Amino acid sequence: MNSSNKADHAPVTKARFYAIMVVLMLTEILGSLGHTMVITALGTVAKDVGGITNATWLITAFALSGAATAAIGGRLGDMFGRRLVLTVIIGLMGIGSLISVLSHDLMWIIVGRVFQGVAGAVLPLCYGITREVAAPGKAPVWIGLLTGAYSFSSAIGYILGGHYADIGEWRGIFWLTTIAAALLVAPIYLIVPAPKVSRPGRFDFIGAILFAPAVAAILYGITASKERGWHDSLVLGCVGMGVLMLVVWWFHELRDSDPLIDVRLLRRRQIWVGNVCGALSSIGMMQLPVVALLLLQQPRMAGIGLAVTGYMAGILKLPSNVASLFAAPVSGWISQQNRGREAMIWGALVGVAGWGWLYFLHDTVMEVVIGTCICAFGSSMLLASIPNLVLEGTPPDRSSEVTGLTGVVRSMFSGIGAQTMALLLATSQMIQPGTGRKLPSEAAYKTTFLFIVIVSAAIAILCILVKPRRAQDADIASKQVQPVAGE
Repeated sequence: MNSSNKADHAPVTKARFYAIMVVLMLTEILGSLGHTMVITALGTVAKDVGGITNATWLITAFALSGAATAAIGGRLGDMFGRRLVLTVIIGLMGIGSLISVLSHDLMWIIVGRVFQGVAGAVLPLCYGITREVAAPGKAPVWIGLLTGAYSFSSAIGYILGGHYADIGEWRGIFWLTTIAAALLVAPIYLIVPAPKVSRPGRFDFIGAILFAPAVAAILYGITASKERGWHDSLVLGCVGMGVLMLVVWWFHELRDSDPLIDVRLLRRRQIWVGNVCGALSSIGMMQLPVVALLLLQQPRMAGIGLAVTGYMAGILKLPSNVASLFAAPVSGWISQQNRGREAMIWGALVGVAGWGWLYFLHDTVMEVVIGTCICAFGSSMLLASIPNLVLEGTPPDRSSEVTGLTGVVRSMFSGIGAQTMALLLATSQMIQPGTGRKLPSEAAYKTTFLFIVIVSAAIAILCILVKPRRAQDADIASKQVQPVAGE
C-alpha cells in the first residue's frame, strides 16, 4: 500500500486529470517522432547533405544530446517544477526544429538536432508529473500508458518519415515538429498544475559539467565503433575518457551535500535492480526492430529470410507495435501497489516465450509476425515496469532525476546491444549469388534468438531472487507525497 503525507499540490478534478494525461502523451509522442522520422528518411537526407555518413550525424547528435540531458533535465524539473522545465524543453525542441528546417549548412542542421535532442528529458518529466497528479495507487497504470504510447508512436514516426522520404521533402519532418512544439507550449503551461511549494535548492553545476560530456563521449564511442571498430584510437579514447569522467563524477556526487544525482539512491534494491534489468533488456529484448526488420527484408537463402520490401516490412511490424500499446498498461496494472517487480518478471518470461518462438518458427511471414507480437508484448511490459519499479524506491522530489538516469543507462546499453546484434549476426554468413553481399545465415539468427532468450531469462531470475527489503519500503513510503488527482 502507498503511504503518504501532506500534498504539495492543489487537487485536480477528474476532467483536468484526463486533460493533463492527454497533454503529456502528445508531448512524449512529439519527442518520439523527432527521433524516428529522421531514421526512416535518412536515405533521402543523405542525398542533400553529402552522403550517408554526414546524414547519420542527424541521428547521432539527437541521441547524444538526449542521453546527456535526460537526467539533468529530470533533476531541474524536480528542483524548479516539472511543468516549467517541460515547457522550456518543448520550446527548445521547437527552436531546434526551426533551425534545422531553415538551415542549408549541415553544421547548423546538426546544431538544430542537438536542441531537439533535449527531448530525452521529456519522459522522465512526464513520469514525475504523473506521480504528482495521479490518484493513490493509479500512477503505475498511467505510467504504463505513457510508456506504451511512446513506444507505439515510433511506428507512426517510421511511417511519416517514410512518407516525407518518398516525396523527397525531408524538411517537412522539421516543419511538423516545429508546428507541433509551438502548439504544445501553451497547453502544457495552462493545463499541467504547478507545485505550490518550490524546492530549488542548489544546482550542482560541477556534477552537470562532468556528467553530460562523460555520457556523450561514451555513447559517441559506442556509436562510432560500428564503422571504425573497437580497436580504433578515437573509439577507445572517447569511451576511456567518458568512463574516467564518469568515475570522477561518481565520487563528486558521493561527497556533495546536494548532488545532481543522488547516487546513494542506487543502493536501494528497486533502483539498482531496475537499472540492471533496463541495461539487460536494452542489450537483448529491445533490439527487436533491428532483428525483425532485417529478417523480414533479407532475401530468401538457405531456409532463412522472407524477402519483403521495406514498406511491407514496416506494415508487418505494425501488429507488434499494437501489442506494445496494450502490454504497457497491463504492466502498469500489475505494478499497482508496489508490484513492479512482478510485472518485470512476467514481461521477461513473455520475452523468453517470444524469442523462443522465433528460434523454432521463422520460416513464414505469419510465424515471424506472431513471434514479434509476443516479443513486443513482453518487451513493452518490461519497459513499462522499469520506471514503476524504480519509482517504488524513489522519494517524490527525485522522481524525474532517477528515471532520467535510468533512461541514460538504457541509451548507453542500447548502443552496446546494437553492436552485440551485429556481432552475433556475423557469426555465420552466406554470400548472395550475383551481388556478393554477405547475409546472416539461419545459424546466426538462431544464435541471436537464443542469446536474447538467455538474457531475458536472466532478467526474470534476477527479479525473482532479489526482493525489496520491507524496512526500506516503509522508509520510502514515509517520504512519499500524497498524489492529488480527483479520480
